[in-house]
Amino acid sequence: MRVLRCGSLVALSVCAAACGDERPPLCPEAYFDGELPVAATTVSTADIQAVTAHTTSNAGGVTVDIVGGQGTVSYEGRGPIPAFIFSTIPWPLIDRTLFAGLGVKDGVWYPFWLYCSDDGRLTEFDGEMTDRDVAVLTSLEGTCVLTRVDAPFTIPAHSLRNVALSCGFTVTAPVGARALDLGSSRAGSADIGAGRSAVVLPFHTVDCRECGSPGWYELHALVADPGTQWAAFVVYYLDDPGSVSAGNGFQLPNAAPYADFYRGAVWELIR
Repeated sequence: MRVLRCGSLVALSVCAAACGDERPPLCPEAYFDGELPVAATTVSTADIQAVTAHTTSNAGGVTVDIVGGQGTVSYEGRGPIPAFIFSTIPWPLIDRTLFAGLGVKDGVWYPFWLYCSDDGRLTEFDGEMTDRDVAVLTSLEGTCVLTRVDAPFTIPAHSLRNVALSCGFTVTAPVGARALDLGSSRAGSADIGAGRSAVVLPFHTVDCRECGSPGWYELHALVADPGTQWAAFVVYYLDDPGSVSAGNGFQLPNAAPYADFYRGAVWELIR
């Protein structure tokens, strides 16, 4: 089942109510025509989350096979995709814990989220892919328990290609502030510190302006420095008119969480 999400941290019932039946017009099909190399990475047991999750149904063509924080996922007719869990997000309001993961194959990254109940059930799956401006959100049946992490693993060197470029926003930083320049259907750029500038490719947006008070808007993006073969998945949050934060991300080959903050950045939504 392919749907657009209201937000990765909003209950499914809230999403359905907030989004309603109307959808904004689709973005034009635009893609980054360059290639982004990513160096080989050794991921230690300290870098991943100790969860074991398995689907017991094949709802929407989604399968999850994660043991000790690593394994495979399949969705949208793709897979099995080698994957790992990099973050745990407790969400007591809906009695769920979200486990954020990343699937990695040559050419494409696959960010995803597992929704796990306190009594050990895997109840929903939310997945994306960097080469298409879509999200997959489906209810399913499965198990999800905390467990020990067995061993480190290696992600081979690979490249990201044909990254989708989403639309509906502009983000700019004023003169004198840390550089941040994002816009519809094009590659952007950002100052990522230590005198480094990175390419930013927002491949999917999440409109949650009606999901809470106040609401928010998300840009899900790849951030990359091809010269050092470094890349990260990150979520840019547009919720403060005087700044932009980046968080809930993960970077390779550093194998570490990725977050940033751009004070003074201004943004506009145009769809």
